[in-house]
Amino acid sequence: MRLMEFEGEAVAFGISEISAFNDGSLTEYSSVEFVETTGRRILIENVNFMNEVGRLFELNEPCRIYLMTGKKNVKIAFGIKRADGQAAYQSIHKVEIYSALMTIGMGIPLSLFLIGIPVALYGLYLLVRAPFNEKARRRAFYGEDPIVARQLKASEIVRI
Repeated sequence: MRLMEFEGEAVAFGISEISAFNDGSLTEYSSVEFVETTGRRILIENVNFMNEVGRLFELNEPCRIYLMTGKKNVKIAFGIKRADGQAAYQSIHKVEIYSALMTIGMGIPLSLFLIGIPVALYGLYLLVRAPFNEKARRRAFYGEDPIVARQLKASEIVRI
């Protein structure tokens, strides 16, 4: 897992597809062209926006976006802070746990052929690592200052 942060605005989207997901919806973009505040242009390919983050992400809207790289070079946007004060953080902890359990589930039957033992062990590693990844994402989005974190949480939409 690698965390990335960009500040600027999106100027173009590639082809998108909305998918149903276990925690809502997921918008998958083939690419997003992003211009940072320094003027540097960045093309982010294969980026997925969870429903809360994708709702606030708009073209030509100044924002700070937080991404995490996943398997097969797929990026997942887990947080956004807009210039107008709106913010959204979406936990993807359930997604990581589900992925780890699926990997373990594939490894157990394959262990009869000895090839599944490393697969099952890798799934176990992912399962153990998931809480630490969530903590790192929260720290990257909310920061270390509890007052700023409280203000950001107050600006988020309450999910019912």
